[in-house]
Amino acid sequence: MKISLATQSFDNAEQSTHVIGVFQAGEKGAPVCSRKEFEDFLAKMAGEEAFKGRKAQAYFVRALDDASPNLLFVGLGKAEEATAETFRLAGAHIAKRLESEKV
Repeated sequence: MKISLATQSFDNAEQSTHVIGVFQAGEKGAPVCSRKEFEDFLAKMAGEEAFKGRKAQAYFVRALDDASPNLLFVGLGKAEEATAETFRLAGAHIAKRLESEKV
């Protein structure tokens, strides 16, 4: 497995899997990420109790065709409680999940 880090436009990324960090929202709010196009999807997942952005929580969406990337949403917990340790643990969790999904 090869893991690389790059800062670029989401639309121009060529990787087969995109990892998106998601912060847990308040009591009734939907999880929050930096990509507006996922707001409705994340709200639906939170409403169905499938994914709320809690620490160590992950939700993998496998692409249906070669033209679209796989998506891995990774929970980071509450934004105001995030520390360097939060991101270190998220990185380890990402590596394990990608390995288990065989991507």
